[in-house]
Amino acid sequence: MTAPFVHVTAADTVNQVLVRYPATASIFHLLGLDTCCRAHMPLSDAAAHARTDLGVLLSMLEASVCASFAGAGSQ
Repeated sequence: MTAPFVHVTAADTVNQVLVRYPATASIFHLLGLDTCCRAHMPLSDAAAHARTDLGVLLSMLEASVCASFAGAGSQ
């Protein structure tokens, strides 16, 4: 069984990612991104505001989502 295609973009808002992939909350918190007041921001703006590299953020989010799908399939 292959994992579903996961694609998180810089244009997605923090809230969109959290709603689709709740397991990513820990990534946002780890990197210091606001998931409350700035949840309406695109990831590109949220990363800039938190002084976090956008590429790192996107990679970590996609890895988290893929890992959560892999873990769900092994149960």
